[in-house]
Amino acid sequence: MSGKHSCDCVTKVAAENRMGAIVEVCEDYMKGVIMDFVTKDSGERQEFSTGMVRDTSTDKVRYDLVYMPMFKRWAELMTRGAKKYSPNNWLKAETQEEMDRFRESAFRHFMTWFLDEDRTEDHAAAIFFNVSGAEMVREKLQNKLPDIRQG
Repeated sequence: MSGKHSCDCVTKVAAENRMGAIVEVCEDYMKGVIMDFVTKDSGERQEFSTGMVRDTSTDKVRYDLVYMPMFKRWAELMTRGAKKYSPNNWLKAETQEEMDRFRESAFRHFMTWFLDEDRTEDHAAAIFFNVSGAEMVREKLQNKLPDIRQG
């Protein structure tokens, strides 16, 4: 395993990232982010006809309301990018310069989409990608998180 870390940790441990790859991360990061999960409880219960009891879904994020075909288009764009550059190449970004590039690209794709200037490229999916990349870099810069991309 290998990976570039932006923190000064002493102990690194193996962990599975969101893509299922085993990567090295700082032990302090693991304690602070991954191992401190809690199960939230609204205090309200819903009982089903089978007797199963669950917390209610009141005030919880409703992913079922999202237009899923757009997520498919985003995934297709990511697949094309993986072929062109390499899988998860974009996860390497961690500098202000890279964040600025994501933002510039997001705005250019937004204007092209908004003005309906070109339909040969999926500008809507490119907006999703670039905003996601910019937000990832922003989080890395603000929280100085270790790089957890695939090694």
